Amino acid sequence: MKLRFSPLYSLTGPLIWCIWFVALYGGLSVLCVRVANAGASGPGWVNLVLGLLTLLAVLTLSVLAWRSLQELRQFREADDTRLYLWLALAGQLVSALAVVAVGLPVVYLPPCL
Repeated sequence: MKLRFSPLYSLTGPLIWCIWFVALYGGLSVLCVRVANAGASGPGWVNLVLGLLTLLAVLTLSVLAWRSLQELRQFREADDTRLYLWLALAGQLVSALAVVAVGLPVVYLPPCL
């Protein structure tokens, strides 16, 4: 399946990271206010929900990066589409690494310190 490329496609990785970041920390704040003693029992269902959100973001970014790489292999001529594909691939990979790096403490730390 061919994708339609535009300069805006290169922003999908950082945009998904931004949405994930706001959802993660906004959700954490709301859950900590709603459940006052969530940190007392250690990592629990709050960490599970936030971990699943992180996993979903990493999988989405990985699929987008894979699709960008597959499309990049098909383009042999140097044109704007190839540049947008490289930018999209780099943005999606960097965003996936940022999601893993920022989301890793969700696994180990208690949710509401």
